[in-house]
Amino acid sequence: MPSDNPVMRAAAHWMILRREGLSDAQEQQFQEWLQAAPAHQKALTQMESLWERLGELPVDRIRSMNSESGACTGITSSVDAQARPWTRRALMGAGAGVIAAGFAAWVGIRPRHGSPVFQAEYTSARGERQTVNLPDGSHVELDTATSLSVTMYASLRHLWLREGQALFTVAPDPQRRFEVLAGKLRAVATGTCFCVRSTQSGLQAGLATVAVEQGSVSVMQRRDGLLEKWLGDGDGVEIRAGQAVTAYPDGKLGEVISDAAPRYVLWRENRVTFDATTLGEALSEFARYAPLQITFSSPRVAALRISGSYDVRRIDTFLKRLQQVLPVQVRINGYMVQISSDNAI
Repeated sequence: MPSDNPVMRAAAHWMILRREGLSDAQEQQFQEWLQAAPAHQKALTQMESLWERLGELPVDRIRSMNSESGACTGITSSVDAQARPWTRRALMGAGAGVIAAGFAAWVGIRPRHGSPVFQAEYTSARGERQTVNLPDGSHVELDTATSLSVTMYASLRHLWLREGQALFTVAPDPQRRFEVLAGKLRAVATGTCFCVRSTQSGLQAGLATVAVEQGSVSVMQRRDGLLEKWLGDGDGVEIRAGQAVTAYPDGKLGEVISDAAPRYVLWRENRVTFDATTLGEALSEFARYAPLQITFSSPRVAALRISGSYDVRRIDTFLKRLQQVLPVQVRINGYMVQISSDNAI
């Protein structure tokens, strides 16, 4: 069960003890635990982020915690004694051990939708595209270098776009929502066609975008793991055919852009469009489709801008075009590309 998760339980334990005050011996033990594994720091950061938001939760949410896990009984009793919305001070009164057990039990991953009826991982290699037929009748087209996790329950179709971009054609099922997580957003539909992009390189690196081809999709700001568990999703919008919206690294959603969807599915035609895009970003996008090793002679060269529509399979054509429209020289040796100034900049 979740309370048996040793990392989460330890993180909650140390978070509370640090606020009560550590002895020298405890401080040494804490540092040893913290440095033992990267997952320890991550768990502690999540717990501390949650702690800063506890004041937003009302008493009835704590009571629901108690009904889900007996480990939270001490927390609920402490809060009920206050006869008002709970505070961090009330929780501190419950004691570090009780709170640690309660946190670890409640914020662990819980099977809210029962056992999965289908699970799978799909990955397309660099330069490869792949079509996936899901058991519910939905179809997914994966672009190059894309990774997708699929988990289906009786009441939910849950997909996580870890990296890349994909087009989702959703089989209608009003009783079984279809949700895609990507970056800092969650896209929810019951039957529609939409594209999601979330990459760590190339165009809009670090962002997540949803663009709708048919129907409508609800797009919500996705909180970090623990805050999502406690507080649910953040702000959201509904976008319709032709519209797109982007989630930024801080979780905020940008403005809804009309007539934007077509550009986000150009990859299905093996094309990419640049609009005053820097060379660094443009070539990073091409590198998603081929194992390019790109070097620039200076940051100023990488910052030069290029526009136009190009075939992602023809990097050679793009590089020739660069020398025609920009003051650069291009040297190619296999997949190694060197771009330098022709001394005009």
